[in-house]
Amino acid sequence: MSEATLRELAAKAGVAPDWKDLAGVAHRVSPQTLRALLSMLGFPCDSESELRDSRARLEDQSGEAVKPCLITTRLNELLVIPAFVGPAKTVKLCFEDGSRQEFVPDEDPQGRGLLVPRLDRAGYHRLETGDRELTLAVAPPRCFTVADVAQGERIYGLAAQVYGLRRAGDGGTGDMGGVRALGISAAHRGADALALSPLHALFSAIPERFGPYSPSSRLFYNPLHADPTMLFGAERIRACITKSGLQGEMAALEALDLVDWPRA
Repeated sequence: MSEATLRELAAKAGVAPDWKDLAGVAHRVSPQTLRALLSMLGFPCDSESELRDSRARLEDQSGEAVKPCLITTRLNELLVIPAFVGPAKTVKLCFEDGSRQEFVPDEDPQGRGLLVPRLDRAGYHRLETGDRELTLAVAPPRCFTVADVAQGERIYGLAAQVYGLRRAGDGGTGDMGGVRALGISAAHRGADALALSPLHALFSAIPERFGPYSPSSRLFYNPLHADPTMLFGAERIRACITKSGLQGEMAALEALDLVDWPRA
């Protein structure tokens, strides 16, 4: 079996035989790795007969119609549910805010599928037709911009790195307590906006390990940025620090010019 044939099979199965890293350096997946991945996907190719069988099954599958689980549209545009969902007496539309709507769809005169009423709510909604469920992404005509906020007025804002907003009691890393103080001060001086460094959750198990390939989530915030005094009160937090014997360590971290992330 030639390496070119193996790489062709991998590409048809959705496995990229080549890739570039963050620095733009090209890499090629080894034949051993490709064979292992293809085998796990149900396309063994350790022998010529296995390779022929896997190629034949992939070619058969490539002729099947792709049935998407996500449909996209724009606000107030006519939407056609693809014909593969089949006929439906009733379509249930579940909006992302929890509200629901049911309607009896009309068939598209051109035979493309079912017609959905024009939607005036942007977001990720859910369509239920018979035994199928589809995600419906409704996009506005354009993104929300600063001009929409300003409405012709001249506005200004500040930008800050959270770890640069140092204060006594933050353990040397900066936290939302510093953000709160800056926000109040900026508001008193007429600022309209405050731009902050990323606050999303990183690799919580090993906080000092982060990067584009490390686990992270923009659905949640990084708990290390939290100011516990905003929830429990300063007196209770001071008592906890004293009881745990961390006064000296926190004072040392706060006295550093740079943030010592592993220690913090």
